[in-house]
Amino acid sequence: MSWAFDIMAAFAICLVSLGLWRLTVTVSDGAVLALLPLAVVVFLGVFRPLLAARQASLRVVLRPGGRLAGIVTGRFGALGGALLFTLVAVPVLAFTAIRADRTEGLALVLLFVTSCALSVGIRAWLGRSITDSHSRLWGHRIAAVVAGTLFSAVLFWLHWAVISRPGAVAGQGFAESLQAAILELPPRSAWLRVVLEPFAVIEAAKLWLATAMHGTFRAGMVYSLDAALVGFVVARCAVAALDFTESIRAAVSWRAANDRR
Repeated sequence: MSWAFDIMAAFAICLVSLGLWRLTVTVSDGAVLALLPLAVVVFLGVFRPLLAARQASLRVVLRPGGRLAGIVTGRFGALGGALLFTLVAVPVLAFTAIRADRTEGLALVLLFVTSCALSVGIRAWLGRSITDSHSRLWGHRIAAVVAGTLFSAVLFWLHWAVISRPGAVAGQGFAESLQAAILELPPRSAWLRVVLEPFAVIEAAKLWLATAMHGTFRAGMVYSLDAALVGFVVARCAVAALDFTESIRAAVSWRAANDRR
């Protein structure tokens, strides 16, 4: 049951990081430091599987000792992909942690656990047919897509039928509603507000559009769709965090085995 421990460890890291951020962002710019462990975990959890798979493919294509073998290592592509995802995912999770209510939070927790469990099972199945490096990468990706798709439907429905929408924008113009959303952000320094403001603007814009189209099918679509898309980000971060905790446990086990020799 080591996989269960890995899932719990991954969830604990993300929960503590986002929980501290949510509790302290209203009082200090230092709250952003709480997101650093999350950023490191997500980055390494994306970078390592991607690099391993790229290097495995390159070993098949490149001749050992050739000129390209020392130049084309796969590190640049893996680094760029992991960095880009982290720079997008962490702010999305940070803003979601601020605005999510209990209902949405519970759904995201279930999404996290489901993504991790699917990843364990899919990797074990893929491992019977393909190499470990590729089963690791594709197991994470497939699990994130499957769980994200399933729970995006759940999140869509929650925002459509369960989670109440504030009516403060009723009677406001589009520009006024955006400005009000920006003013509702925690009174933090300009650099931190620059990161959060785009998400607040998007949230306010979809609420205003949903209110303007009240009573139509498009109203629910506008308000619910981007909330559902957050599910894919959470699912991908979940399997990245799982990969991180699995790597740590494997490294500790390897060191302990060597110490006993």
